[in-house]
Amino acid sequence: QQQQQQQQEEYEEKELFHQQQLLLQQQQIDEEEQSIFQQRFEENEKLRIELQREEEEREYQEEEEMRMKLKKKNFRENPQTEKWRVSGNVSDKHQNLKETIEDVISEVIGKSEYSQRKADKWSRDIARDITQHFVASSREYKYVVFVAVMDRLESLGGISIGSSCQWEKTTDGSMTWRWINTSTECIASVFIFSL
Repeated sequence: QQQQQQQQEEYEEKELFHQQQLLLQQQQIDEEEQSIFQQRFEENEKLRIELQREEEEREYQEEEEMRMKLKKKNFRENPQTEKWRVSGNVSDKHQNLKETIEDVISEVIGKSEYSQRKADKWSRDIARDITQHFVASSREYKYVVFVAVMDRLESLGGISIGSSCQWEKTTDGSMTWRWINTSTECIASVFIFSL
């Protein structure tokens, strides 16, 4: 009887050890599954955030494109701009040439769509022709001509050009003309210095 009791105790100990081993294995499996689940959750969450960010970026780009189209449409249909500015002492003879400046720009650019390749040549031709007209009007002065040609729809009027010059205000002056068509803007400035 004592031997049977001892055998029973050994059996119970083995069974308990076996149960503990099974429990440890199950815990290990559960931890591994939990780790895999957590990893997959984090990957899915990261993917969800990336997709959400891409969607927000796409919506933002679409809104920006729509705003830009509306802005360009309004800017094309309502070109509000100061066209003519005179500084210093500019003689009536020179002021009468302001229409010549507009004519030169209109003749060179006309209704052409803006082109970077063409703009370089336009600016040189306009500066040359304006200089020739002013020199022909009076050789008692020296002239400096500045011409800027830009993509009107890209800049949307967002350009500011400044200049500074030390001159004799009783004899020297400057004239600036701003010309636009549906896609191109040209600013031509003529500085006039007496000899």
